[in-house]
Amino acid sequence: MAKSRSGNLLDDLRKEMASVRHGGKRWHEKIAPEHLDELAAIKAAWQAGELGTRKKTLARSISVRLQERGISDVGVPGVIAWLDEA
Repeated sequence: MAKSRSGNLLDDLRKEMASVRHGGKRWHEKIAPEHLDELAAIKAAWQAGELGTRKKTLARSISVRLQERGISDVGVPGVIAWLDEA
């Protein structure tokens, strides 16, 4: 049996589990670094109301443009989820 460490076991488990996620990376976590600033600007513009109020229409447009440019093959639901994230 391994030697016992001092400290709170529950705190250790909380720290460890905070970084655990189920499934693979989300689409926007796989984007090449050179596109991240542009994605951040798009999301900020959406949140500021600069891109209208039609989220599904915008998501469809983002999905198509990302696919056209070979940046991502994300679908509309993935883009909507991304737009909804804080």
